Amino acid sequence: MTWAMKTAKIIGVLALLPQLAFAWGDLGHETVAEIAQRHLTARGQKMMYDLIGTGPMAGPATWPDLVRSDKRFSPFAAYHFIEIDPRYSKYEDISDRHRVKRDANSIIENVPEQLYKHFLMFKKFNKSQKQALISYLIHVVGDVHQPLHVGNGYDRGANFCEIRYFKSGTNAEDKMSKNTGRMSTNLHSFWDSTVVEHIAYAEKKKNPAYKGKISGLYYAELANLIEQDPTIKSLSLADEKKIQTTPILEWYKEAQDLHPVVYPDAESYKHPEQRPYCRHIKKDGLGDPILDEKTKKEIVEPDRLRAEDIPTVSDDYMDKSAEIVKMQIYKGGLRLAYLINQIAERQYGKLSPTKESKDLKEIMLENKGLKQK
Repeated sequence: MTWAMKTAKIIGVLALLPQLAFAWGDLGHETVAEIAQRHLTARGQKMMYDLIGTGPMAGPATWPDLVRSDKRFSPFAAYHFIEIDPRYSKYEDISDRHRVKRDANSIIENVPEQLYKHFLMFKKFNKSQKQALISYLIHVVGDVHQPLHVGNGYDRGANFCEIRYFKSGTNAEDKMSKNTGRMSTNLHSFWDSTVVEHIAYAEKKKNPAYKGKISGLYYAELANLIEQDPTIKSLSLADEKKIQTTPILEWYKEAQDLHPVVYPDAESYKHPEQRPYCRHIKKDGLGDPILDEKTKKEIVEPDRLRAEDIPTVSDDYMDKSAEIVKMQIYKGGLRLAYLINQIAERQYGKLSPTKESKDLKEIMLENKGLKQK
């Protein structure tokens, strides 16, 4: 039974897990999962088969976004991201006052151990719950490698920041007119999807000999493009091992350290409140959000951004962003594979082969004979 066939059952049984907003978009999440699948050990492959059946890991990678509009999942939305106020240099420095009960780290830190403890011998989680947990692990590891999913606590991961850009492939004449091909979006969405889609355009500019598709890539094609990147291709086994074994808390620091190049500032701003193209949550001197007296909701300032403050990002910014995204997707894939492999290596003793090829062969159905009129 494929993951798609099991999805309806999972939705009906589980009301455990969060509604997650988009990160990387479907293509980015699927590509992280594809790269991870290519780096699974035999035991890792066996575990994924036992959990999700036949089919690629790209399926469960996007499942958390499929259920994001289901109200049953909304109490768990915090698993989608991490927020680190600028007063803290890294995640582990966050004080008890600002430490949250649940965030993306809750999934990444706990799911591997929970799946190991309750995989076969113990019955705390049923199979549908285990399938959902592995889906969220796949998804959230992808999330935290999108730099803006490790937010600063003020602009909602740059969802409050507006930018303009020219669609990939817009010619110089149209750019001069500043009309044709110019788009508006928030910075978070731009990094979720637009930069991912720009990777092939940037590759063609960098390497005129590139013969792959420029647009409309599927996840396996994007994974191929990323793995053929000269910088990534030159990584030694020792380099890959170092990426895989990087402590989880350092993943979040890596994302923080990318913020100075992710935010397209015309000048260096010392605090998120200073960026004129971003709205921000108003906070008091202790770093706590200030609530509206009537609605009890967080106050967001300003009410509206001035059009003249919204930057149009350059071609150079888009091309450099594409390079960052390639490496982040690759790192996410390697690290996800490592987590899964670690669970599987502890779980399985004697390794028995999967039945995936047999399963697929048995569902190759054919039409019955049709009577001639």
